[in-house]
Formats: sequence, C-alpha cells, structure tokens
Amino acid sequence: ELALECVRESSLDDMRSNPLELIKRLRSELHLLVSIARLLSKVGRMDDSNLRYGECLVLSKSIEEKEKLSGIHHTPDHDSNSSDNVSDPMLSTSAILCARGINYKASAQYKRAIEDFTTALHMGKSNKEESVFADKHASNRAFPYPLATVYNHRGFCYRKLDKYEESIADYTNAIKYSTPQD
Repeated sequence: ELALECVRESSLDDMRSNPLELIKRLRSELHLLVSIARLLSKVGRMDDSNLRYGECLVLSKSIEEKEKLSGIHHTPDHDSNSSDNVSDPMLSTSAILCARGINYKASAQYKRAIEDFTTALHMGKSNKEESVFADKHASNRAFPYPLATVYNHRGFCYRKLDKYEESIADYTNAIKYSTPQD
C-alpha cells in the first residue's frame, strides 16, 4: 500500500510531456494493485480483493487508451531488451478477469464468476489470439491462464447454478485443452 501511494504521488508534470513515462508509471501502479489484490485474496479478504481487481480493470483500460492515443503499440508478447517494455502477462485484462472470477467462485458468487470467465475467454478470441486456443498448453503470454483451467472453473460455477448443459460443455472444453499433466 505504501509503495502504491509513492507511485501515485510521483510527479505527473514530467510525465505529461512524455507519454511513455506516464504509461510506465501507470503500469507500475497496475502491478502494485494486482499484487495487493492477490495478497488480499490469499488472506481470505475476497471482497477487498475484488474491489482492487475492479480498480485494476479500470486502470488497465486507461493504459490501453493512453497507449492508443500516444501510438504506442504494446502487446503481451512485445519483446525488447528493456525490461520496462515487457509486460507481465498476469497484468493483462484477461488475467485480471480470471483472477477476480476465481475469487468470485471461492465466495460462491457464481454468476459474477461466470461473467468474468466468459469475458476473458471472449477477449482471447476477439483479440485474434487463435494460437492460444489451438495450443493445448495454453498458458502463454497472450492468455496467461491455461484454457483448461478457465473452462474448468466456469464449468464448476455453471454446475453450482444447476446449468448442467453449460457445465458439461465447459468440462468438455477443459478436457479438450488439458495436457497429460492435468
């Protein structure tokens, strides 16, 4: 929390003239917010964690918009010698949605969990991340959670809501995308 305050209090004057510096600052803030949300989840404070994940989603959207406006094309697979330019795949919008969905599932908020898992899966498809969906080992930089895991979580939620056809379809996809280790 203190680190987050420090990042938020850093001078914006220099960053307004340099969009890349502003985006780096916002990414640092997002990284800290995701870390806080994960820690809150680990200690069982799901409501607080979900609020932080909500903040993460808003900030992630803001970063995407600023990147578009400034002409910076940042992708999870962006490769550079500079570690500042390489994004953590767990900071992607789809990863944040999956993490929050897992929290919702753990606190028996199954409808909300399904919404987050569904949105994350649609994002993967709409972003033309076809290789993700073709890869049975799909825990890569574009979609950081294995597809089998996401489908399994969503299938569980459907089952808890007595939506058996949807549950079976998701469990079938979980099997389809699973690996021998799964």
